[in-house]
Amino acid sequence: HLLRAYRSQGAPAPDMRTMAMIQRAAESYVSTTARWIENALEKHVSRAALPALIEQVYAQSNTTRAQQFAQTERHRMTQAAQEAAWQRGGAVAYKVWRTHSAKPCNFCMALDGKRMTMGDPYFVRGDTMLDVAGKKRVLDYEDVYHPPLHPTCACSLDAA
Repeated sequence: HLLRAYRSQGAPAPDMRTMAMIQRAAESYVSTTARWIENALEKHVSRAALPALIEQVYAQSNTTRAQQFAQTERHRMTQAAQEAAWQRGGAVAYKVWRTHSAKPCNFCMALDGKRMTMGDPYFVRGDTMLDVAGKKRVLDYEDVYHPPLHPTCACSLDAA
């Protein structure tokens, strides 16, 4: 579903890096779906209601989440391409994280305006970041060189 959703976004044929991103997204997709099913099972639904409940979880995963992952990965590739272009051009030394959502999450708000040297990561996989309220989040998906930080993230980079 993820590869089909990715292609439906009008993106170019995936290269090895993109396929690795899709693989990580698929693994996240499966683990999140499994967690949703576990949460549903903890509600002690009747045996008769269980198939409908599982079908509902999978229906949401197959439609909403697949498109969301595809849009997020397309945004990630766009931001990566922008940073690569700035690096190749050589005229831009710094990048700045910018939020654009009317209601950015607290983690993106904590990053808004953060300036980094071009090519350096904001976070390395495994780092812990704090949001504006002091809540911790372990960044375990990949190194973060640019937005998006999370699905539906509307942040981008500005040149500085």
